[in-house]
Amino acid sequence: MSVEAELLFWWLGFVVVGTLAFMRFSQRRVLRGWLTVGTTILAIALVGRLSESIALIRAAAALWLLLMFVPGVLAQLAIRLVVRQRYAAARAIQQLVAVLHPCDGCREVPAAMRAMELASQGDLDGATAILEAVARKPSSVAAEVVVLLCQIGQRWGDLLAWAAERPEIVAREPGVLSHVLRAHGETGDLTGMVGLYDRERSIIDRMRPHVLRDSCRLMLFVYGGRPEFVERILRQTVFAAAPAPEQRFWTAVARWAAGDGEAARRDLEEVLPEASPSLAIAIRRRLANIDSPPPALDEASQRFLEAEEGRLAQESRYVGPVSLRSARATLVLAGINLLVFGAQSLLAATDDWKATHDLGALCTDCVIRGEWWRLASSTVLHANLLHLGMNLFGLCALGPAAETALGIRRFLAVYVGAGLGAAATVVAAAWLQGERQLVIGASGAIMGVVGATAAVMLRGWLSEGVAAARNRGLLMAGYIAAQSLIDTLVPGLSFTTHLAGAVIGFPIAFVAGPKR
Repeated sequence: MSVEAELLFWWLGFVVVGTLAFMRFSQRRVLRGWLTVGTTILAIALVGRLSESIALIRAAAALWLLLMFVPGVLAQLAIRLVVRQRYAAARAIQQLVAVLHPCDGCREVPAAMRAMELASQGDLDGATAILEAVARKPSSVAAEVVVLLCQIGQRWGDLLAWAAERPEIVAREPGVLSHVLRAHGETGDLTGMVGLYDRERSIIDRMRPHVLRDSCRLMLFVYGGRPEFVERILRQTVFAAAPAPEQRFWTAVARWAAGDGEAARRDLEEVLPEASPSLAIAIRRRLANIDSPPPALDEASQRFLEAEEGRLAQESRYVGPVSLRSARATLVLAGINLLVFGAQSLLAATDDWKATHDLGALCTDCVIRGEWWRLASSTVLHANLLHLGMNLFGLCALGPAAETALGIRRFLAVYVGAGLGAAATVVAAAWLQGERQLVIGASGAIMGVVGATAAVMLRGWLSEGVAAARNRGLLMAGYIAAQSLIDTLVPGLSFTTHLAGAVIGFPIAFVAGPKR
């Protein structure tokens, strides 16, 4: 089989298996629909490899794109729209997700979003009727629907009673736990709230999408009376996109829980005219009890909150959210690779090794004869669109975090140093083995970014004991191991380039140290 077919086959295998494994890791289970789709894609790809049919392997890749990647991206977008309370747009996106991926409760989600839309408009009866109809159907989102019913009616005691009879659902369903934590806070059971968070903290830390994790953390610090940390969560997470009245509501409740009832009353009264009907209900309920003293945290709960504040402050320094749009160096490097590939295409120099050689591929014999410029030119050339796409995917996925941590200068030193160093290592290895090689691609530089990320995380773990840094470092080590395995399985890939890039990027970043 061709290199393209082999690479696509093994890449699909790693991506599909990795997705299902990550789902099991973050949610304690693999949803049946995702498992069915994933195994079907793997089966088609395997048949294609056994029959040496690249058409079947490409079909499997197309199915992955259509039935796994696109629904996942759309679902994330819908969640962000819900945070912004743009329920109609979120419902339209979820309807498309339900077409592409009709299992795992996706068909019921648009109805639930319609109910949230009605509730935000003040039509509580209409929202309740929709949710009750959905709750009567056997569905994997039934638990979330029960939670929404209690939230709309502000029936927090009923939610606690329901949760007490179903602890396995609370622990298993990521969308339920944050509401149960809120129910403990609304009913004044702070010891129960802290105890539940403590028991499920390992699950909370792994929750995906991150909005579920951040919701749990928000509830803990709101009702724990930590307004400064609440403001940090609202500013640094997806909740930064939430409407201003919603953000001010949570900050006000945190101030009340901290004992500053007058400031809380003032903020709630100011935000009430701007609030949506559903939020106005919660504000009026809070104002009706604003003179009541907040429940006190016991000493053990106080210590837990202080320790959690410190832990999450450390975590945000190492694995906090980053934006591709703000990663200027990453975008410039991606743009350079795109522009060069465009020039290759115009010159008909893709999938043509002679033309690629003439443009500056890493010909080891040529470099030994003195054409050193090929060490640099080869890092911006790519064989075809698949080769370019995989490298740009890796660069855009990993580059922003590394650039943010290292700063632009250190990041560019890692990228350029690893790219040139990996190319030089290939030349040295070919000279020692008496072989001639022709190599192109930015993967050596990108693997340098992987190695640099591992170095930053290792420093964080060794110097501060940050568990999140350790976990991210282990993830980078797994990435390097997976790439090395693919290199050994697929003829034509340069094991030396990839491993050398990671090995060179690691010490550059470890010695230079992170900017942040």
